[in-house]
Amino acid sequence: MPTFTILFILTAGLIPITSCAGSTASYLVRSNYGTFSQPSLNAILSSFIPCTTHVMHNNVDSVSLELSYATGPVLLSILPPSFTLPTEYQTHKNRTVSHVYSRYYTRHRKFCYFYIFYSNPPWDAVSLGLLMRLHILQVHEEIKRRQRELEKWDTNQVSYLYAIFVTTEQQNYFQKVQKPDRFWHLAHLKSNVLLLAVIPNFGLLFLSDKSERDIFCVAAPQVSYPFQKVLICHSRPLQAFTRYFGSTHLQQNQFRLPRDFPSLQGNKLGSRDVRQLSNAALFILVEILAPSSNISIIPYCWSPHEVKCSLPIINQGETSGDWDIFHWSSTYIIVAEKDLHFLTCHSNNRQSFDLYIKPLDLYTWICLAGAIFLFVGAARSFVSLVTLSSEKRHPGLKSLYFWALATLLEQVKPFNGKPTNFSGFRLLLGVWVLAISVIISGYKSFVIMSLNVPDELIYPDSYEEISCKLPNFTNAEVDPRFQQVLDLIAVLPFLENGTEVRKNLITKSSCYSILSAPTQTPQLDYLSSLSYSFFRNMQILVRSAYEKGFKSYKDKIIKDIIDPRHRSFPLKFIPLLDLKKPELSIAQIWPAIHEELLLCQQSVYVGSKEDTEALKYKLERKHPSIPIFHVSREKFHVASIGWRFGTVSHHRIVKNFKRLLESGIYYLLHRHENFNHASKEINGSEGQAMMGDPVERTGARRVNLKGRFRTTFFLWVGGTILAGICHAIELVWRISKNV
Repeated sequence: MPTFTILFILTAGLIPITSCAGSTASYLVRSNYGTFSQPSLNAILSSFIPCTTHVMHNNVDSVSLELSYATGPVLLSILPPSFTLPTEYQTHKNRTVSHVYSRYYTRHRKFCYFYIFYSNPPWDAVSLGLLMRLHILQVHEEIKRRQRELEKWDTNQVSYLYAIFVTTEQQNYFQKVQKPDRFWHLAHLKSNVLLLAVIPNFGLLFLSDKSERDIFCVAAPQVSYPFQKVLICHSRPLQAFTRYFGSTHLQQNQFRLPRDFPSLQGNKLGSRDVRQLSNAALFILVEILAPSSNISIIPYCWSPHEVKCSLPIINQGETSGDWDIFHWSSTYIIVAEKDLHFLTCHSNNRQSFDLYIKPLDLYTWICLAGAIFLFVGAARSFVSLVTLSSEKRHPGLKSLYFWALATLLEQVKPFNGKPTNFSGFRLLLGVWVLAISVIISGYKSFVIMSLNVPDELIYPDSYEEISCKLPNFTNAEVDPRFQQVLDLIAVLPFLENGTEVRKNLITKSSCYSILSAPTQTPQLDYLSSLSYSFFRNMQILVRSAYEKGFKSYKDKIIKDIIDPRHRSFPLKFIPLLDLKKPELSIAQIWPAIHEELLLCQQSVYVGSKEDTEALKYKLERKHPSIPIFHVSREKFHVASIGWRFGTVSHHRIVKNFKRLLESGIYYLLHRHENFNHASKEINGSEGQAMMGDPVERTGARRVNLKGRFRTTFFLWVGGTILAGICHAIELVWRISKNV
């Protein structure tokens, strides 16, 4: 068996043992990486996992280059002390890409690739950043296929890529250091140090020529995101190597779930019975993907110091706004699109006096004009009634009509007299007077009825109606640097007095409270302004509107709707803002959201169409005495939603998930979940009267008088037209008879 294979097996077996042994082994083994003048590359390589190693150096002593303990192929490259652009850019690019040995192991050996940078004197930040781009990004073929994405994010997305820079003098890189623990501390890079956002796993190994302890500062997915420019520094480099660059991250046969995974409660990961499926996402992950991919799913972790907290994560239901953060270390699969509606029972009563002022609309006036023309035509035809008085021997049907109308008009005081003295025009005028008196009396009765009918409820139906329309922030309320809405939301959770500022803004405003599903994260509590699904779902729209300066009408609505003066959590939690770090569980948050919505005050719940409809059905079934809830027509169309896997695209769990989508099983299981939820609600839920309901439900059916008076007028006009048609037919018949 080749020596390389033996060393590979031994190293692969020993590293997990070291990792599982906990921190005790790390405390006993003192790492000795030499001094900065004479670094021990052998010690660095022996503490790392077996990888293809590429040492890029300038002015390293010959003793350090005697690599006798390497567990994998080692490449050596001598580099100049500094670089300039663009003269040498193409030269180094071609040299790196055409390196046959490096390309061979990059293409065929997917285990890992490890870079070590060293220069004496150390490279400045600009040269080091250029080095990493030239000799890391350009060497991998996958970068070519993602060239557009690379130009946008300047980030390498290949898997199992690690790099460290051996240097000295921490003060040249860090502007602030926080020490929450004696064995590790957080270090913030200076603004002019552009080292991060290049690869997911990068470290700075600080060596000294004095008797100081070695320090290893790491930027890794389980520590912080590259754009945050925060590194975690360990005084025990070997422990940091094992934890962050260890083999457990390369095997990736274990994944963990986030705290906000849908319907995750405790350690109960799912149900094996499809007939009782209540969480399709969890069922797909635990019962289908985990067995088929030979992986194990671990529930979420609470302490960042736990070993399982460093495992890659699988999340569901995220939008592209979240993917911007994790794009360099995860694979995303889009499964659906999302529209954000809001649900509320808050409404206003509409009281209108239009019935008194303008009972007729445009169409009614058109019909009235037509009726007048009909009246003129009918008056002309009534001239023939004058001749009816001479028909003594053969009285016809018209004579009977004439005498009946004359008798009727004889009871009206202005028309007293003998019927034979009436002309046809006076007779028609009298009929119209009677008809108008009937219409006026009917109109009065309709007005009286409308005053006794319950007012129509008007619900907010657009985001403009619920948005905050308050003046800009004053300098007394908010620091002038953060008065932009987006900036204020971003910095509020991290300001020293952020909670106090936010409390003052909320308590002094009269804006709607915009509630949404909680998305708890380990770094932030629920009351933070970044812990709500609404703001996370809106990130793409907000960012786009912010870049355009909130100029368009829609962008201004977006700016108003994300105003921090909107309360994003239930009213009962306001006293908790006085606490430094309030503890709230999901079991406490959801009942509080339901309770506030049932008050029918200025509160809305924002979610997808399916979420709002399901919540509407649930609340109305359990509390029949509340007013009817309303789902808005207007919506925000946000980016596509999908799953995020904390691994590479060619991992077996990602491939198996894609097969589920292509076969249609994924969507069938989700439809089955919705069916089970509906069945449980219909069969198991009973009407429950809510104690202390502020309002009572009115009748579901209400009398709607809109258009009633117009309908009566149309019937009268229709009758007149019908009478005219009958008269015309009779007239034609008489003419034809005379002929």
